[in-house]
Amino acid sequence: MPVIDQQRISDGFITLERGIDAGKAPSMLPRNQASFAVNVTMRGGFAKTRPAFNNIPLTFSATLPEEAEAM
Repeated sequence: MPVIDQQRISDGFITLERGIDAGKAPSMLPRNQASFAVNVTMRGGFAKTRPAFNNIPLTFSATLPEEAEAM
């Protein structure tokens, strides 16, 4: 059963199409803009968790800098 707290104030957003502006106080920003976000992407106006990095192994055929410049 949910707890009903008479002192709780809830706020939220639907879209964030204006992105992030960390140069202003959060209270000065419009409702469709965030002040700060960590590990978030805002593609298409919606905040989503940033996708994970993919480790891609690198292989080099040149062993000397002169060989790499010639390629």
